Amino acid sequence: MNGKELQGAIADLARMRGWRCAHFSPGRVGPKDSWITNYAYDSKGFPDLLLLRDRIIGIEVKGDGDKMKQEQHDWKDAFLAAGLEFYIATPKDWLEGSLDGILK
Repeated sequence: MNGKELQGAIADLARMRGWRCAHFSPGRVGPKDSWITNYAYDSKGFPDLLLLRDRIIGIEVKGDGDKMKQEQHDWKDAFLAAGLEFYIATPKDWLEGSLDGILK
């Protein structure tokens, strides 16, 4: 399971359980169809998914072999310092059911 597939599965499950779910996708720009994510200020490294229901959760999705970048660690630390939940989701987490428990 790659990161994109995992992200879709998490978003589908979250939405079935009544979560509001946000993801900001990159878009194609320029004559060579480059991919960029339009961001400003401190938003570089923002979590892949932001979920809101009875609480706020940030989720950084990592496929097998993917690693967190410093900007992603910075966002994780900011979420936790603000008393919010933050998870790094991997295919292993999905298969073991831990994400299912988080989203109940």
